[in-house]
Amino acid sequence: MFKKPLPFAMVLAACVAVLTSGSTSASVCYYPQIDHSIVLFGGDTEPTYASVNHTFGNSGAQYERGLAVDGNAKFPNFSTSFTSNGITNILTGSYTGVRPTANGGSWAGSPFGYDQQEWIDYANALADAADEDPSSYPNVVVYRPNGDVVHAVNDGGDYPSPAAQKLHVVVGDGIIRQPVGQNDKWDGMIIAPEATVQITKSTLGHVHGAIVAERFLETINGQTPPQNNTGLQVHGQIPNAFIGVCVSTPATTVVETTTTSTTTTSTTTTTTTTTTTVAPTTTTTVAPTTTTVAPTSTTTTVASTTTTVPETTTSSTSTTTTVPMLPETGTQDVQSSLMMAAIVSGLGAVLAVVMRLKRNEEM
Repeated sequence: MFKKPLPFAMVLAACVAVLTSGSTSASVCYYPQIDHSIVLFGGDTEPTYASVNHTFGNSGAQYERGLAVDGNAKFPNFSTSFTSNGITNILTGSYTGVRPTANGGSWAGSPFGYDQQEWIDYANALADAADEDPSSYPNVVVYRPNGDVVHAVNDGGDYPSPAAQKLHVVVGDGIIRQPVGQNDKWDGMIIAPEATVQITKSTLGHVHGAIVAERFLETINGQTPPQNNTGLQVHGQIPNAFIGVCVSTPATTVVETTTTSTTTTSTTTTTTTTTTTVAPTTTTTVAPTTTTVAPTSTTTTVASTTTTVPETTTSSTSTTTTVPMLPETGTQDVQSSLMMAAIVSGLGAVLAVVMRLKRNEEM
């Protein structure tokens, strides 16, 4: 049964690891899913697949089996078969020739199940990482053909284990062909999501790794099959170099910002003292009563106040109130006046007694 690969966003999320504390730096790992020995995304030119290959994956846990083609296919004009082991093989377009028999598996027209952009992103990330730090990716070989033709190099020994197997990564469009002079074998895995993988040698025995490309063409003497059996096999082995390449994202550090607001206040201290003086009151003597008002001096002091105010000039005004006074009289004049009053009073009393006696006599 066809296993649909995990969505790429889920794979990314599962591979995110926080590297530092207090920052948002993280390692983002790109790791697309593969479930077939050959995966082809198709291009503007058909066919997408053209080969007399008769093997789509070997037996073993390190191998992928089957074929997934988003486009048309050109099969050989003779019968072939392969062990599919429950894999659903996908061919979205039409085909010519005799479609291989999938023993233990099946064929379907959809869903294709692969996203070309995911593989493009992975190829770019892995190639950049390997270019920047080759020692960390010793089995990754990077190609940037820019629309031209390149041959695979540094492919390693024959029938390598996954740990020793090379991974050929092609960035951008172009064509990659089998290695030159390598005992008629191509032992690495090829990832070329925007390029064509082309076999041009009729004696090439196998491609030991899996193939992910835009197109896969076996072209002998300038012609694509159907033709006589070349004996080509695609083993579909996945190397250890096919890993989740991790790209460190820039760290975003949150810096605590302290804003200090300084207010400068100019303080003017003004001490205002107000003095109110009541002028002395003159003693006034009124006969026969003498009233003496003691001089009164009242001082009111306003306590010093610290206030930011404009400079103020305070004026103190002294007001003197004069009480009208009688003309002064000498001491002797006062005594004479008192004696005269006493005499007049005594005479009045004697006169009153005489008058009373006279009225009694007449009665």
